[in-house]
Amino acid sequence: MKNLFSRRSVRKPVIAGLAVAALATMVLGLTGVSPSFATDETNLLPGASVKNSAGLMGIVGENFDNGAWVYSGPAVDEEVTGEDADCSEYWNVVVILCDPSPTTGSRGVLTQFSSDTGLTWEMNGQNSVGFVVLDLGQESTFSSLEVYQMKGSDGQTTRAQLFVSSADSETWPTQSDGSWTSVASGPVADGPAQTGTGPVTNTAVTTYDFAATTGRYVMLYSENDGSLDEDDWIETAGAKLFGFVGAGPVPTVEPTVEPTVVPTVVPTVVPTVVSTLGFDLGFAVGDVVGGSEITVSGAGLLPDSAYDLVVRSTPVTIAFGSANSSGAFSGAGVMPAGLAAGVHTVTLSGVAADGTAITRVAYFTVSASGTVTYLSFDAAEALASTGFAGAPIGLAALLLLAVGGALVIRRRQVAH
Repeated sequence: MKNLFSRRSVRKPVIAGLAVAALATMVLGLTGVSPSFATDETNLLPGASVKNSAGLMGIVGENFDNGAWVYSGPAVDEEVTGEDADCSEYWNVVVILCDPSPTTGSRGVLTQFSSDTGLTWEMNGQNSVGFVVLDLGQESTFSSLEVYQMKGSDGQTTRAQLFVSSADSETWPTQSDGSWTSVASGPVADGPAQTGTGPVTNTAVTTYDFAATTGRYVMLYSENDGSLDEDDWIETAGAKLFGFVGAGPVPTVEPTVEPTVVPTVVPTVVPTVVSTLGFDLGFAVGDVVGGSEITVSGAGLLPDSAYDLVVRSTPVTIAFGSANSSGAFSGAGVMPAGLAAGVHTVTLSGVAADGTAITRVAYFTVSASGTVTYLSFDAAEALASTGFAGAPIGLAALLLLAVGGALVIRRRQVAH
């Protein structure tokens, strides 16, 4: 058990260990014939770096607090590369850069120096989400993420999500800067315990395959909802991101020769799929908005596609996940405390069955005391109302944005 009040000073005795990994595989977004490449993909994370700064590692929705939310990591504002990472560190976020021998670059298997080496975040209540931003060093192309379950310590990860940023400069994008796009998400399997007396071999891996994506900066979300045995900390043994530095090789599709068959054309009726997003606000005009719970749901969406719930003006993601194989999901998020007085929105985003993006938005204003003074689900009404007359140009454009799909929203009584 870790000491909550002296995280950086506590170290457990060194236990030697090793890893052999491969368990639940989740395929997100790849269908049909897979292209073959002339060059093998490699794990890009040992060539990446992390930085212990505000917005680059911590807990979603919580203040940085000088890096207090990570159990152990670099000094504040220090950047660590994979070359400099100490892969024997207990509960240290820099271990995400590690892929030790003898399984370096191997798929489905991770070597750990002990059962306690891995990434660890403190939890602020159940469903806390830890995050870390990684700089791959240059534009890279990747299509497969492996997440290794922590087995043997006193924390685990039940859900993971990978994002890629559109930023490509030397300035690191922060967790809430709006440049991120989700490329993979889903549950993390429990899996078998590590084997060996040290180093240990970890076979508890969940694999997320997705369409090839290019970017320099990536961000990993890790959540512990308490559904597995260990629910005291958010802990991940490690991760691997397979791809190429640069744009990657041009895929070559192996041709197949099949006999020509003249098909019989039979008229078919294609049913219309209605994609819906909905949320049930936990607040109304006159209520204190901080701490209110919002429940979300969706139906008729693209199977296994990602969704998220974001509060703005300063973007804060309060819920995320993915639809099931039938294109449906349900979830919940908690409104952050301390929203500034003024105009805000809460936006639920998802992917319709035809692959197009859809969103649902609630518009509200908050007083200096933190209570809701205006609430609407109608963009035109919100733009025309007195409460939104002073909205900045960017928000006015957001309010005028036309979105497709059916709107499904349940709400409490709202006074206008």
